[in-house]
Amino acid sequence: MSKQSKNIVAAFDQLKSFLHELARLLSNADSLMKRAGWQPYWGVCATNHGSTSMKNPHKWLPWYFFRAYQSSDVPGIIAFVSVIVGDPEEEMTLDEAIITGGWVEYAKGSDLTNEWVYSIVRAHIWMTDRNEQGTLCTCDPRKEWDETTDALRSVSTFGYSLDEVASANDLKEKIDQRLVREIRNARE
Repeated sequence: MSKQSKNIVAAFDQLKSFLHELARLLSNADSLMKRAGWQPYWGVCATNHGSTSMKNPHKWLPWYFFRAYQSSDVPGIIAFVSVIVGDPEEEMTLDEAIITGGWVEYAKGSDLTNEWVYSIVRAHIWMTDRNEQGTLCTCDPRKEWDETTDALRSVSTFGYSLDEVASANDLKEKIDQRLVREIRNARE
């Protein structure tokens, strides 16, 4: 076996280990959000649908991983925790993997399609004033984004370098507790 072939196998082994760590992190996020009264929006879905087409090899592997949540106590809101490692549409570039928390407020009576929720969980990379130091960014997508739906009223996100969320306690304090607190503050 050539050195290149061995490196490819090693890279996929490393990717598999990373995905197991991500699953653990997102499971911890689920537990923390559940304690705060939020339930998963979709059962166990944790990534975008990707592509199996020969025409879209850049979409063969997932570029972002997420959990979306809803709460009967907070109608009209979908909250999310996402880990983003790139942009499959290549609209934005990232220098490092990031973890984000955020939420979308949608119009009463609207039925957001799954496609919108799949996309909105990576909204942090579209924010014009975004950074990865935890700054809260909010926008009205109807005014600031080219492609949107009238169902979306506002989108708010904050993000950190994935390296800054190295433990379950970091996840709890920097992402989950903050996410619930920011949603509550925005609704008051």
